[in-house]
Amino acid sequence: MRLARAATAGLLLLAAACSSRTPTVPDADGASTVGVYKLGAPYRINGRLYVPEFDPNYDRVGIASWYGDDFHGRPTANGEVFDKDRISAAHPTLPLPSRVRVTNLENGKSIELRVNDRGPFVDDRLIDLSRAAARELGFEEKGLARVRVQFLALDVARGTPPEPTVRVARPAPSEERRELASREVEPPRAPAATPRPAEPPAATARPAAAVRLASLAAEPAGASCRLGPHWVQVGAFTEEARWRAAMRTLAALERPRAEPVLINGRAALRVRLGPAADRGEALALAERARRLGFTDAVVLPAASERVVSC
Repeated sequence: MRLARAATAGLLLLAAACSSRTPTVPDADGASTVGVYKLGAPYRINGRLYVPEFDPNYDRVGIASWYGDDFHGRPTANGEVFDKDRISAAHPTLPLPSRVRVTNLENGKSIELRVNDRGPFVDDRLIDLSRAAARELGFEEKGLARVRVQFLALDVARGTPPEPTVRVARPAPSEERRELASREVEPPRAPAATPRPAEPPAATARPAAAVRLASLAAEPAGASCRLGPHWVQVGAFTEEARWRAAMRTLAALERPRAEPVLINGRAALRVRLGPAADRGEALALAERARRLGFTDAVVLPAASERVVSC
């Protein structure tokens, strides 16, 4: 059942862990005004714990459903009135109200909408849309769809906006941006030297694999070989549910794998594809991953002790 319940005798009956709700106030035209900002404490529904979080970088892929007649005209979790014929949505943990972009990954349709309610609480569904929103995204008749949900901003409401509760490290620059930066700064030219008799070249130590991978960004563009194996890095996840969902989504692509890493001292799992045979193949693989909703996928050279001549 939803956290939002109708008022009786001027009081609202609330589900456990849901704070009291401010009633809406009618405008001059009879429509309801915006509700209040709300994040809320952790709560449990049907034995499952939900922890509301304000993550400005929220970006998830999952199953969407829709709701309509049973909740039409009832208060939402932040004190508005649900209208099945207006575009809106419910989400179990996002701050209320949020502005999000929802993309139907099955047909490519996308809309921006206001999240002002809590739900869904069925299986592992990601978001519950109003009937009008489901119609816009093309799955009203089907009932369910695989979607991507991206947080855009807090929407307009009354009260004090919540502060972010999740801090995410700044993503590393893509290989293309690193290469561009290496082109913009040319190393100083050495003065012309007097020719010397030819001497055998001195042996140079091969860099360790990890050291070479870390130093690629500092090398001139011509020194970064585009041949050889490359990884497609999809992302790093600190939540088990998220990396498992990513692995399921990527199962149709080549060799998805998860590797343990540390992000700001926190244990995480990095999800990668490949390695692809060369950079061109890796770029094509990265584009396929982006079509599945992983828009931050980047291509990185695989660590190697041998430099292939370009």
